[in-house]
Amino acid sequence: MAKTNNDLKDYLEDEQADYVIEEKSLGEDITENADEASQKRSTRAIQKLHFWSDWSREKKIYIFGGGLLGSLVVITLGMLFVVQPSKANSYINNSWHDLVSSSADIDRAVKSEVNLEGTRDLTKELYAYNQKLSSTSFEAKNKSSLTYKSSTTDEYSNLTSQMAEYFSDSATTLAKTDSDITSITADELSSLKTKGTELKSEIDGFRAKRGLQEEINPDLFSLDVYISEVKSKKEDIDKEKKAEEQKKKDDEAAAKAKDASDKASVESVASSYYKAYINGSESGVRATLSKGYQDEYDFASLTPARRTSFYPKSYRVVTVAKDGDNYKLTSSVSYVSIYQDSGGNNVESTQPVTEIYRVVYSADTGSWKIDGRVES
Repeated sequence: MAKTNNDLKDYLEDEQADYVIEEKSLGEDITENADEASQKRSTRAIQKLHFWSDWSREKKIYIFGGGLLGSLVVITLGMLFVVQPSKANSYINNSWHDLVSSSADIDRAVKSEVNLEGTRDLTKELYAYNQKLSSTSFEAKNKSSLTYKSSTTDEYSNLTSQMAEYFSDSATTLAKTDSDITSITADELSSLKTKGTELKSEIDGFRAKRGLQEEINPDLFSLDVYISEVKSKKEDIDKEKKAEEQKKKDDEAAAKAKDASDKASVESVASSYYKAYINGSESGVRATLSKGYQDEYDFASLTPARRTSFYPKSYRVVTVAKDGDNYKLTSSVSYVSIYQDSGGNNVESTQPVTEIYRVVYSADTGSWKIDGRVES
């Protein structure tokens, strides 16, 4: 038994020794393999780190140039397809908003009833808007092509230039309504209408293309209609004014003609009166007097008994002057006065006397009648 145990002990010691030897050998192999792998990795890393120095100069130039060119291409494409369109669209959106806002005053004037007194102010507004559009067109035309998409800004420049021309033409035509309205022809209004229609169509297309939501009042592109209304109203007023002036002239002419006719009638009744008065004709005198004056008149002065020593011999109408609705008749009448001198002889003395009568129109007889004596 003891032997057996010693044999087992020797066996286990031998096995342990072999295991240690094998483990040591295996450890040495593993260490050797690890060192070899690490060395290979270091060699490859060194080789990778030194690849640039191993390349030729031509290869380095090609690689560097290709990288630089690629970067430029990327930057250029970014500018062309991202930056430039974005900046151009942003500029146009802001500029268009400003143009729409600036058209508000014109918009209000065109929407309101035609006001001839306000056409001069509206003309100034149109010229001011034309200047703003011209400035916008110039600004868009001169935007840098490096940062703005030139095709877009050029298109906007051309559009605003056309708008400026349209509003300038409208202002020029409207200004004529304040001076010589007859110079506005149908062809001129037709041409303005065509320009406005075509321009409105281009603006609608541009807005749709650029996604512009704000809209300028469409009536501003049919200013020919507004100007036609102004022209028509001005012509009507001019016609009324001319009619009034003509009526005034006609009335004045009629008044002058009537005055001349009335004066002639008054002079005629004066002549009839004085002839009958000188001849002592009661009926003749009565025919020239108004009904009221007939009741006051001293017809006895016409009899021969009253004219033995004093009577009228001749007359002269001095003036016939308008006095309100009536006339004032001034005459110079020569009276003969008979007296005896110291020798008992009859002596005639002629004395002129100024007589003033009021002459009125009698609606009953449709003629002018002497209505009484007046002092002056």
